[in-house]
Amino acid sequence: MNIGGEPDEPIPKWASPIIARGPRPMLFEMEQVIPGANPSDPFNDPITRSNELKAAGDLDEARTLLMELLAADLRCLDAHAHLGTMTFDRMPKDALRHYEMRMRIGALSLGEAFDGVLAWGWIDNRPYLRCLHGYGLCLRRVSNGLPKQSRSFNGCCGSIQPTIKGHGSFSPM
Repeated sequence: MNIGGEPDEPIPKWASPIIARGPRPMLFEMEQVIPGANPSDPFNDPITRSNELKAAGDLDEARTLLMELLAADLRCLDAHAHLGTMTFDRMPKDALRHYEMRMRIGALSLGEAFDGVLAWGWIDNRPYLRCLHGYGLCLRRVSNGLPKQSRSFNGCCGSIQPTIKGHGSFSPM
């Protein structure tokens, strides 16, 4: 079975439980929620403006803009993911709380019975997947890689299914 590598490569240990679980019943795309975004001008939205402010060194203004998005709608997972990223280096425990809350908001959108795949290639899935990724990085940093936290993260992510070599799709349940 080829999971994104060469056909004759052995199956990595981490992939065995994913393969054993079998194929997922559906490919799912989440709804992207960005208050104030104009669909007719996709390159002029509050997330892009926040990224530009951050790149220009104005972290306070970028953070304020992201917090305003969350005040308008807590389901703006992109704002959550960017705030977590801005907090990660200085305060990983705070970033962990941010990512966990955002991860749970996204999981509520999927529902308890969700057993599908969230493909990275579908752009509206990326904010939630970035939250999952940030959550895993924070767990690793604050727990020093303890097995209990690793199991917790594996449980929330469920599986990774490669779609293109080097890229994957995540199933959070």
